[in-house]
Amino acid sequence: MKIYLLISLFLISTLSGAVISGHVKDSSSNEAVADVNVYIEGTSLGSATNINGYFVISNIPQGKHKFVASALGYKLFTKEVIFERDQSRKVEIKLDPEAIELEGIDIVVEGEGEHTEEVMNIRTGQLKIKPRDIKASATFIQPDLFRSIQTLPGVVSVSDYSTGLYVRGGNNDHNLILYDEIPVYNPSHLFGVFSTFITDALRDSKLIKSAYPAEYGGRLGSVLDIRSRDGNKEKFEGNISASLFAGEGVVTGPVLGGGFLVAARRSYIDPILKMLGDEYPSYYFWDGQGQLYKDFGTDDRLIFSTYLGSDDLKFNQFDMNMGWGNDTYALRWRHIFSPKLYSNSKLSYSSFKINMDAFGSFKYQNEIGDVSLKNTTEYFASNDLIYKTGFEVQRFFIRYDQEFAGTELMDIEGNYYIYSLFLEGSKTWNSKFTIKPGIRFEHCAILNDAFRLTASPRLSLKYMLNDFSSVTLSGGRYFQNLFTVQQENQSLQIVDNWFPIDDSVDPGICDNAALGYETTRRISGGDYKFTIEGYYKYMQNLQNWKETTSATDDIIEEMVIDSNFVNSYAHAYGIELMVERQLGKFNGNMSYTYGKVVKTIDDPYEEADEFDAHWDVPHSFKTSLNYNINKKWSFGTIITYSSGRPYTENIGYYTEILEDGSENIVPIKGGRNKMRYPDYFRWDVSANYTWFYKNGSKLLLNLSVLNLTNRENVQSYIYDERDEDDTVVKDVFPMLPLLPSIRLSYTF
Repeated sequence: MKIYLLISLFLISTLSGAVISGHVKDSSSNEAVADVNVYIEGTSLGSATNINGYFVISNIPQGKHKFVASALGYKLFTKEVIFERDQSRKVEIKLDPEAIELEGIDIVVEGEGEHTEEVMNIRTGQLKIKPRDIKASATFIQPDLFRSIQTLPGVVSVSDYSTGLYVRGGNNDHNLILYDEIPVYNPSHLFGVFSTFITDALRDSKLIKSAYPAEYGGRLGSVLDIRSRDGNKEKFEGNISASLFAGEGVVTGPVLGGGFLVAARRSYIDPILKMLGDEYPSYYFWDGQGQLYKDFGTDDRLIFSTYLGSDDLKFNQFDMNMGWGNDTYALRWRHIFSPKLYSNSKLSYSSFKINMDAFGSFKYQNEIGDVSLKNTTEYFASNDLIYKTGFEVQRFFIRYDQEFAGTELMDIEGNYYIYSLFLEGSKTWNSKFTIKPGIRFEHCAILNDAFRLTASPRLSLKYMLNDFSSVTLSGGRYFQNLFTVQQENQSLQIVDNWFPIDDSVDPGICDNAALGYETTRRISGGDYKFTIEGYYKYMQNLQNWKETTSATDDIIEEMVIDSNFVNSYAHAYGIELMVERQLGKFNGNMSYTYGKVVKTIDDPYEEADEFDAHWDVPHSFKTSLNYNINKKWSFGTIITYSSGRPYTENIGYYTEILEDGSENIVPIKGGRNKMRYPDYFRWDVSANYTWFYKNGSKLLLNLSVLNLTNRENVQSYIYDERDEDDTVVKDVFPMLPLLPSIRLSYTF
């Protein structure tokens, strides 16, 4: 009886007072706006919108109140609302974008509720990337999300030729990359030179550099959560652009009471390559992105999302045909059971395939992918207490086929399941202190069919020192059951070959923690955000390819991980400092990062070998600045200076006599990654001019120069044998030289 009484009292306490809920959208694009600060002026009542722009404010006293919504880059929204006792009201708020020329927004504090979003959102190691910021910066041929991320603190790029992301000491395969909640395994074109996503088709992206919450799982390091535009159900609009390398288009508009978005891109360098003759390869890539949604009343929305992309390479001189690409699809259902109970369900499919025929005798096929069912439910118990729970079922499939001269060398095929359950909570006290505990349970059915449950606890804390300064602490344990083939002497990967773990090894484990301080200050009429964060990671059960793995004449039908890979562990630690100005004629960021990644080969048959990982870059200084002279003219610059990457030097050579009597020069390797390439420096600049037309359309001309100083940055060293004296010469394989580009973009 006492239990029923307590439950009744709890329900009454959560339902007392009026409730207002709804979605916040951009008035110009009709897109959802996340992390909007929504509050009742003069009170401590407030909330922050979730990733879909949804919010709830409860326990509102009866009477007239001023309802306020504020977000960076938007004009302040205010409206007087009369609330009746226990009334439940649904609203849709449209925020008007703030003009980019403004020199800043005055910060006025009139009540505790006005910084509710700042109190409740714990953003240790989190950064947002907006499409408009990507397009405003100096670009490499065309705007690229991943290359913009590479300019952020804590993110290492190992090459101008790669969009790979090495985040806070983690490897490239430690990143969970999601497009509309769909995992994407190889999001790059031209062997990594370009990333796959069309910038004009994206709404926003969030990078969680470490210590990510329990709703995500399956990776040791970071999460890149990319969201496409919903589609404008009010009007048709679009964009067409062309660069020296590729052309793309985006169209969005209303359909069947909802909205749609279609985007496409294709490179067009292949006709030029064909005219050069068979000694040059023929190559092109294409992308397609789409979304279609329909609302069923005010509480249900059904969304279909897809991304398709492919690369095609032909090299007649070697009789080679090679193709690879991604196929992703997702069907999502968002349902509001009640103003306080919000649900999001997803069924998705993702696959990456590669096929290659070469020399008339060699064939190779590889496929990795998954089918996933996931539900996430949020319960807004009160203005300062939120619960989030959910489950996920993933079926992974993998296939490797390799054949030479009609003989089958490899035939690996399999699938396995991972079952996940997660729970998070968020509680705020006195608009000062927030705690977010969480836990994720996973069962991987590949491990000898035995029931093995892993528990991944997560915890984040935030304390507001004042209205504009805060301290945060986040940490957790993370597991990973997939990994890619890694070789320390190979900084460039053509594509990533994924493998699941098996009974012979344990899953990858990462324990990490991050501590941060953030403050916003008004300086000379502008608002500047200063951030300092430190992190530490301990990563175990990392698999490295055995360079001494011997060949076999038998068909490989099962990849035994322990036989072909060697175990290693790593420590990563560092500190990041950044100053950022997001609004005003002059905006951008400057950052400095000190970071170390030290790996140790844990081979029971050899002495422990400790060395710097090939993506270890101790010192990195980056600046990305934009200056808007007026509505028509803007300029951008990106400067990057960093320590040289480590490599293994050839310290000598010996001559090997082969069976046919010929000689072969064999290098003698020095200590693993004991030497470093010269420091890296690159300066990129861009200029933009925009024509505005009376019908509301506009034309943008972008001129960019990559590596303005034409510095010869070293990608690697090449050791060539000279025939005349049988000596070995060390030559530089350089990164990109000075490279100008031009791009036109028409928006209608």
